[in-house]
Amino acid sequence: MSDDHDAVLRLRQVRKSYPLGPVRVDVLKGVSLTVRPGELVSITGPSGCGKSTLMNIAGLLDRPTSGACVLQGRDVAELSGDERAGLRNAHIGFVFQSFHLLPRLDAAQNAGLPLVYRGVPDAVIAKRAGEALDRVGMADRSGHLPGQLSGGQQQRVAVARALVGEPAVLLADEPTGALDPDTGREIMAMFEALCGQGVAVVVVTHSAEVAARCHRQLHMAQGILVDDTPAPTPRADLRRGHGSMPAYGLPQPPRSRAGAAALRGLAMAERLRLNAREAGTSLRSVLARSALALVGIVVGVGAVIAMVSTGQTVREESLKQFRELGTDIVTIRRQFTRVRGRALDIALADVNGLPAAVSTVESAAAAVDWNTPIRYRGQALDQRVAFGVTGAFFDLSKLPLAEGRLVSDLDGHRFYCVAGAGLARGMRSAGAVSPLGERVRVFGRLCTVVGVLESVPPLAVGRQLVPDESVFLPIVAAMRAGGGGIREAVAKVRAGVEPEAAQREVEAYFRRIRPELRVNVATASQLLARMRSQGQLFALLLGTVASISLIVGGVGVMNVMLLSVRERRGEIGLRRAVGARQRDVQQQFVLESAALALSGGALGVALGVAVAWGIARFAGWPFSVSTAAIVVGVAVAAAVGVFFGLYPAYRASRLDPIEALRS
Repeated sequence: MSDDHDAVLRLRQVRKSYPLGPVRVDVLKGVSLTVRPGELVSITGPSGCGKSTLMNIAGLLDRPTSGACVLQGRDVAELSGDERAGLRNAHIGFVFQSFHLLPRLDAAQNAGLPLVYRGVPDAVIAKRAGEALDRVGMADRSGHLPGQLSGGQQQRVAVARALVGEPAVLLADEPTGALDPDTGREIMAMFEALCGQGVAVVVVTHSAEVAARCHRQLHMAQGILVDDTPAPTPRADLRRGHGSMPAYGLPQPPRSRAGAAALRGLAMAERLRLNAREAGTSLRSVLARSALALVGIVVGVGAVIAMVSTGQTVREESLKQFRELGTDIVTIRRQFTRVRGRALDIALADVNGLPAAVSTVESAAAAVDWNTPIRYRGQALDQRVAFGVTGAFFDLSKLPLAEGRLVSDLDGHRFYCVAGAGLARGMRSAGAVSPLGERVRVFGRLCTVVGVLESVPPLAVGRQLVPDESVFLPIVAAMRAGGGGIREAVAKVRAGVEPEAAQREVEAYFRRIRPELRVNVATASQLLARMRSQGQLFALLLGTVASISLIVGGVGVMNVMLLSVRERRGEIGLRRAVGARQRDVQQQFVLESAALALSGGALGVALGVAVAWGIARFAGWPFSVSTAAIVVGVAVAAAVGVFFGLYPAYRASRLDPIEALRS
């Protein structure tokens, strides 16, 4: 009873079996073991006798098939994985043969790792890790990475990590196997000192020299303990807490429920912050791979912002130009109508007669257009647009004249034309001193330039119009040379008249004179509403197309995270061994994928803004960026990172600690 009362660790009739095909292999066959504070116990035996399995069960990394495992008076057999992780963190320290130091963390960070999963603040972790390193003679190497340390120094850091949480039991698996004899003896001297401070130390070893220095020598063969040399009763001053080991105990939790809840909240917030820091450290360690995973996210977010912002700019410019034309404009479009196999168009006489027949209309204009090559002195002036227009078109479209005169209805069949500012520049580049009086070839016919327009930005007047790149002919001559009919016309409403009233009268006019022709008459406000609706639909389409890149980027993030899980199995196993719960591992990997996606989102925002700026500058538009696109792009990037990080995080959290450590 005395032994049971004093024991820090007890195993009772522990059995462990593994399935191997149709049979089960018994690794442990009813092992019982009691370890008391201040004992230094060695376990020896041939390979395959069950030493490591016994160590894993004692360290709560594995579960027995049957039997009981009692730690600090608590039976742990039926506890959940996270509960066992919490007990490992609070009461057990591990020293592994292969050290299991994380290569991207320095000695102090490796030593303080178990405290991360207690929610201890950074400052406290740094203080305790420094004290633990000082305890093992490594204080002057606290800032060194594992690759900068010798094997013995790495093992000392591993011992400091095992001690930093003030464990009741220290489990060491072949702690001197990879070390030279002198360093091995130094490690054993540290274990002896720890026992003098009340820590129970269990060492699995093949070394007779190491076993001889232990208080108790256990020998295993074929899954059972065949020899157990009794240990002397430990002195009172060897009980845990009476040695020189510094007391690192956390503050006692408050007794009130509100205080306890507040403490838990602070601990959770601290764990989240520390997990976020660990996630950032992990991503920086694989920077090249992280950068490759970012490509899809960067392109996706950048495309969303650039395309939506550009679409918004184009829409706003079109609306602005349309508003500048005035809200006193109605647009007349013929709907497709076929009579006796012939398509009907609006007649020129119908447009010219509109102001006289409809009292609410001040003037009306018609235009037809063709994409056609325009040549000057045998040199092509690129693909330009040729318009056939009535005389009122220039006034209704507010196209200012720079020099010469405009074509009018009186020009009739004459092949005169007015050149846009860009077309005039092309003629001057081809050798013209002044475009006026020069002749250009349109529709294969020579047209005399009688006027030049001032430079005007693109605008919408019934149709999309780029005046600088266009040439304007009398409508009769243009229709004779180019063929085709009038499909659209515009009319200006008289001052003081409601556009809707003019709309109704124009519709009645066409029903009266051309009952067989169906036309659609729209006011400026209706066209503005339609343009807004089409612009929004276009922006949605652009955003949807660009979002495909985000999905592809998300798949890339998931692939990177899955590869990271595979490569970091040993790290995950170590974190689980020192107390990380499943949610800690999940949280870290989700935070990594979210951070990766958010980084891509930030870079994508910069790329998208730069592209939108470049397009606006090239087109001569005012630069603007869709704030909604930025917010949505970044939010979607974060959501993609979280969504595509969930599966790798789930895989990582479900890894068996033992299998992960063996990898």
